[in-house]
Amino acid sequence: MMTHETIHIGSTGPDVYVWQKIVGVSADGSFGPVTDAATKAWQASHGIPSDGIVGPITWSKAMGTTVKTPTGSVKDRTKVVVTNHEGRRKTVYLDQFGHPTIGIGFNLDRPDARSRIEALGLDYDAVRDGTQSLTDAQIDQLFAGDFNASVIGARSLVPNFDSLTSNAQIVLVDMVFNMGVGGVAGFTAMLGALAKNDYQAAVKGMQNSKWASQVPSRAQFDMALMLTPDNLMKIGVGTLLALSGLGIGLYYALRYS
Repeated sequence: MMTHETIHIGSTGPDVYVWQKIVGVSADGSFGPVTDAATKAWQASHGIPSDGIVGPITWSKAMGTTVKTPTGSVKDRTKVVVTNHEGRRKTVYLDQFGHPTIGIGFNLDRPDARSRIEALGLDYDAVRDGTQSLTDAQIDQLFAGDFNASVIGARSLVPNFDSLTSNAQIVLVDMVFNMGVGGVAGFTAMLGALAKNDYQAAVKGMQNSKWASQVPSRAQFDMALMLTPDNLMKIGVGTLLALSGLGIGLYYALRYS
């Protein structure tokens, strides 16, 4: 299936050219102020967040793409989404904020990092300086603890967690894994909307956040998933295509490792 990059003001390339043709501005492959204004107007007229970011939500509306989701239990699907966002590394790397990180988003600067690494029978300093790697089993063990804590944290943020769509639950866990409970607790508009099962308002509460600008691809992915009703994942491709023609079909790209 053909996918498109997330683009916004300052972007260049063939996807910008395609998008400019859609919104009816001069197509030069450079996303400038004119394209930004046209994008926001187009988004507003199609009932989606008018943030000027052409990501999965906007592309799906324009291209009539269908939903692609992981399968399995909610827990299994959530693990796939989180892992897809964080990556899976056996050796240390620096995250976007310069923190040494390993496994599935395990920050080696966190207060409990040394004890957690040494509990696996590893030399923390050697892991941190890149001379010792993790096994797959060790990565899974680190991830299990963080994942379970993220689920507990997500449940604590909204009283009706179990009545949310499974996709909304996945998004909350993914956000907690990324930012911690304290970080997501600051999304008061989103959490208030989720307490009322208002997913459109929840997305509006996500879109203008600092998080959305720091990790735009992850944020666009999660906003698209938040707006995807569970029942759309249980019907055939033909029905999805028909629904997308009515502006209901949504898309988010998911690569499997």
